[in-house]
Parts: sequence; C-alpha cells; structure tokens
Amino acid sequence: MHNVYSCQLYSILIIRNSYVIDTVNKLAEAAVQNLIIPVGLDSSVYQMLHNSGITAFDSIDEKSIKVARPSDGINLITQTSNRMKKSFMIKKQTHAFIASRITLEFAQLKFGENLIYVPPTTMEADFYPLFIVIPFGKAFDHREEFNIMISYLRSTGIINYWKSIEFSRTKYKVSYQNAINDESISEEQLSIEHYQSLFFLLEILILVSTIIFCLELLKKIINNKLMTDVQ
Repeated sequence: MHNVYSCQLYSILIIRNSYVIDTVNKLAEAAVQNLIIPVGLDSSVYQMLHNSGITAFDSIDEKSIKVARPSDGINLITQTSNRMKKSFMIKKQTHAFIASRITLEFAQLKFGENLIYVPPTTMEADFYPLFIVIPFGKAFDHREEFNIMISYLRSTGIINYWKSIEFSRTKYKVSYQNAINDESISEEQLSIEHYQSLFFLLEILILVSTIIFCLELLKKIINNKLMTDVQ
C-alpha cells in the first residue's frame, strides 16, 4: 500500500578498514576519484539526483550506473564483496548501492554484515530523509486530508511496527535456513565418517584374509614336506 523511499547511503566496507564510506560526501569524493562506482535504481526517485544542484549529488549521479531491480544492486554488492575477500591484496574498484534503508537492512540480515555494510542512520548519510509515495488519481479531492492521515500513521510508529514484524519473520527464516544448512553439513560429515570406517574395516578384513591365506599356505607346505620325509 505504500512505498517508503527513505533513500540513504549504502555501501560495503571499501578500500581499507581505516576508511569507511559512511556519508554522502565521502561517497561523492570516492566516486570522483574512481575508487567506487555508485549504483542506483533506474527509477524516478533516483532521477532526482540528476541536475539536483547539490555538488555531492551531481558527482554521484555523473559516476553512477543504473540497475533495473533492487536485487540486481544487492547481487552486484555481494559479488564484489566475495571477489575482494578472495583477492584481498589486490586493489579493486567496488560498488555502493543507493536504495531504501529497509531494503538494505533486510539484505544485510540475509547475506550478513561481512558482505554488506549499511552505515548508521545519520543526516550525513541520507539522500532523502523520508519520501512516501502512494499513487492516486489526479481527481482525488481529499489529497490534503490523505496526507495528514499518512503523517499521523507514521507518527504513531505503525511503519516501524510493520518493519519490526517483517524483521522478526526474516530473522526466523534466515535462522531456520542456517539450521537446515548446518544439519546438511553434519549429515554430509557423518556420511564421510561412515565411509572412512568402512574403508578401515575393509583394510582389516583384507589383512586378516591375507594372514589366513599365508597360514593355510604354510600349513600345506609343511604337510607336503612331512609326507615327503615319511616316504
């Protein structure tokens, strides 16, 4: 029923731990220096950065690339993070995805803080503190009353309440999935241990069989020799 476009800065930990991009100005500086590529949705909301008259916004817009869906931006961030982890000593250009904080926090919850960094909620990290869009026809006669009602609903904390409910559900899903993965790993490890035990058992049986065969062979040789001596 509503789309919350509280567009705020989002990026992974880049370059070095001593240099964390957690403000819009830092993102603009890094983009100008070609240290990071800003990524935004190809939507009317992100287009507000274009020719905004704000130096930092214009710099970010000039250096940014567009993606069609939020999932595309999230995947780009996680893939870049994984590549940086695998080649830590190699200096690579990375990305920062600009989207609603709710989207980014859920992505961080799903993929983990080691792959996704969401800066603290500050005015310096905000592109748009609050932007709620609810579409209705031009002939809607109660627009002002409707806006007042939306403001009132937000002041009651119902949006945060919905957010907390969804966070709880997502945490449960993530925890449940992690438990399934851990169980699968345990089953796989148990199967490997079983195969290892069977292999050791097979080796023991082969060794015992070899010893028995040698004893039987030795016994037969001794018997043959005794029979030869008797004759």
